[in-house]
Amino acid sequence: MLGLRKRAHVYHGNMYDFDLGDADVVTIYLLQGTNQKMKGRLGDRMRPGAKIVSHSFSMEGWMPTAIDDTKNIFMYEIGKAGADVQTRFV
Repeated sequence: MLGLRKRAHVYHGNMYDFDLGDADVVTIYLLQGTNQKMKGRLGDRMRPGAKIVSHSFSMEGWMPTAIDDTKNIFMYEIGKAGADVQTRFV
């Protein structure tokens, strides 16, 4: 698993109550309206440089730092505007 077995963790819980302050990456697969509800919480509670990866639905009003059009995945980085958006994940 790319050497991440001891460093990667999957948590299940209430997304509105979960502490995201230590997260490096948060992946979400939510509907557009729920993404909008979570946007403020993610932006306020995650540290600069942390990444959010969203499948199928964008974060309206945020500029992604990377997009995979073939898989419909959007990546955002807290504290960074997506001026030079990559169109494929590496």
